[in-house]
Amino acid sequence: MLRKLTIVLLLISVSLLIFSCGSADFVPEKTPQEPELDVNDLAKKVEPKEAFATLVAVGDIMVHDTQIAQAYDPITKTYNFDESLLEVADWLRNGDLTLGNLETTLAGEDLKYSSYPRFNTPESLAETLKKLGFDIIFTSNNHSFDRKEVGVIRTIENLKSFGLEHVGTRSSSEEKGYLVKDVNGIKMGFLAYTYGLNGFTLPQGKDYLVNLLVVDKILADVELIREQVDLVVCYLHFGQEYKSEPTNEQKDIVEVLWDAGVDIVLGSHPHVLQEICLSKDRNKLVIYSMGNFVSSQKGLERQTSAIFRINIKKDLTENKVIIEEVEYIPIYTYRYIEDNRLKFKVLPLGYTLQSKPYDFVKEDDYLNLEKALRHAEHIMSLNSAGVIIRQ
Repeated sequence: MLRKLTIVLLLISVSLLIFSCGSADFVPEKTPQEPELDVNDLAKKVEPKEAFATLVAVGDIMVHDTQIAQAYDPITKTYNFDESLLEVADWLRNGDLTLGNLETTLAGEDLKYSSYPRFNTPESLAETLKKLGFDIIFTSNNHSFDRKEVGVIRTIENLKSFGLEHVGTRSSSEEKGYLVKDVNGIKMGFLAYTYGLNGFTLPQGKDYLVNLLVVDKILADVELIREQVDLVVCYLHFGQEYKSEPTNEQKDIVEVLWDAGVDIVLGSHPHVLQEICLSKDRNKLVIYSMGNFVSSQKGLERQTSAIFRINIKKDLTENKVIIEEVEYIPIYTYRYIEDNRLKFKVLPLGYTLQSKPYDFVKEDDYLNLEKALRHAEHIMSLNSAGVIIRQ
């Protein structure tokens, strides 16, 4: 009996030993799991089908003697142009690329600062433009050669020194006569030309200094870059000064350029607003004249202009680009006296009239600002499809 009990206890002990040892070495079978999600793989699976970009464009950036006087600080003996443009800075910065026509030279003080008929502005203007959001400056216009070859070259150098790109003039024949930019995946080519140089002629063998509006030359340039880009933007300094309607010549040139592959034509020189035309299929646009962005010129039409926002969409599947819509912000160059000095402020008209935020605007002037807004709305309504006012 004792022997049987001993055998039973021995079996129980062996069993416990086997199970306890087994539990120490036991590794439970793993449950199959999904592989970890790779963010890059997810991005590849959800590739965007569209790309978007917004161009902000303004017309003539002019600086007359009175504006130079406003910018001058007699204590530091320096020039600062910020004050005139600060009120529209937010609108200038609200895009991917901001463009404008520099209707003056930045040729240096030794060549004398002056305005009409031969412009030369303190180079600190370039610093202001960069600070306020400009990216690309059009440099081909009838005042490009006001300080001859040295003025063209110095203007380019001063723009570059403040981080601004330019198109329309060149320092040498080796430089490209166009600019290509990739904007959010949309490749854009920029060209710029002027009808003339106020009677000046370019030095022999140096036609590269300023791009002149010779249609055959433009067509050759368009052909050169068309296959490189999704969109071609061509700035033209053309038309008749102070005329609110485009001439037949302007219209004919635009038609030729559209047929050749130009998508957007931005015009200036008349110093007043002219109509917009956006094609029904939204792949062609012209603003015949963007007017004066800033100047000392007087008169409702010359002081009234707009900041344009061109919204562009690219279908990445079909590689097709369209102009979704064109927005505009009516602006006005307001003149007033402060501390016995004539001052200038570029004001957003809608905001100014709605909120009346500026102490320097006289109550009697609001009626004129209202007329300026109505004028801008009238010009922009002439071809209103796809054109939207923003306040």
